[in-house]
Amino acid sequence: MTHFWTALIETLIEAAPWLLGGFALSGVLHELLDARPGLMDPLKKPGARSVIMATLIGLPLPLCSCSVLPTALTLRRSGASRGATASFLITVPETDVVSMGLTWALLGPVMAIWRPIASLITGLVTGLAVDAADPGDDVPATKPSPTPLAMATPPASCCTEPAPEPACCCSTPTPTPRPFWIRALRYGFVKFFDDIAPTLSLGLLVGAALTAWLPLLDVASITGSRLITYAVMLGLGIPMYVCAASSTPVAAGLIAAGVSPGAALVFLLAGPATNSASLLLLRRELGGRAFVVYLGGIMVLSTAMGLLFDAWIGGAAVVLGGGAAHVHSSHGWPAVVAAVVFVSLLLSALWRTKVRR
Repeated sequence: MTHFWTALIETLIEAAPWLLGGFALSGVLHELLDARPGLMDPLKKPGARSVIMATLIGLPLPLCSCSVLPTALTLRRSGASRGATASFLITVPETDVVSMGLTWALLGPVMAIWRPIASLITGLVTGLAVDAADPGDDVPATKPSPTPLAMATPPASCCTEPAPEPACCCSTPTPTPRPFWIRALRYGFVKFFDDIAPTLSLGLLVGAALTAWLPLLDVASITGSRLITYAVMLGLGIPMYVCAASSTPVAAGLIAAGVSPGAALVFLLAGPATNSASLLLLRRELGGRAFVVYLGGIMVLSTAMGLLFDAWIGGAAVVLGGGAAHVHSSHGWPAVVAAVVFVSLLLSALWRTKVRR
């Protein structure tokens, strides 16, 4: 167990500054998009332009695997094409500002650059293929939400002629909105943090376990050829419920254990974009033909991106950023403080999640 705790502490110290910065930037991005809702309008127009826009907009969005599904389905039911919905579902959970910082910290700059490129290509090509395979622009029918009775018509004693009485509801003052930076911090470190805290915690624990114990096994010889290893990564990633941030330390542990960086990339791409629960819902929302193309596109393109990455770096291990790959003998005190702050926030988020459940 000593090796496990050492690996976990080193991973936290290495990753915490990047994670804190990523959550802060997530809050800022969310508030900027919330203030400019028109930026999402191009996604509602069928065609290649909507797929491209969905791919580009989806890359930095601070939404995890659990929150992207209702967002994407809302876009779909608002008129977005099947291709734009598929592209959005792929690029949003595969990459975000938190996971990119964590990738740089644990897997190095090469993987941090290639990962969003691979996600962009996967989302773009799969979205275009979905639209080509099933170009129909029909949108699933949804029942209109009933208007609350209290909002349909105001009470006869309120807001009517003659002028309302002093105690009328119309005289209720409008609450003062919170400052931008408070809203951004609250989203980044409360709402978004709470969304991914359970899976992120699990990912950190699994990554530390892989780092500590898998190097004792010859994983490459166990899995056999590289293509078999890719197939194993697909088999692990597709049904798992894992977000981009929590999959990163797992991938780092796999690389440290002997899995090729390209195979780990297959897991990083396929894992966040799919899970057994969402696949059942997507089958209903997208239709059978579009769903088969969506799932097949993720499998084929994830494998292709892994093959290209291994060919690019010659199959050698990427120079990892630290934490999950090797133990640093010392860290500066700012990184240690960031790790303490991050763990405190993580425990608070887990407690709030438990209370809500």
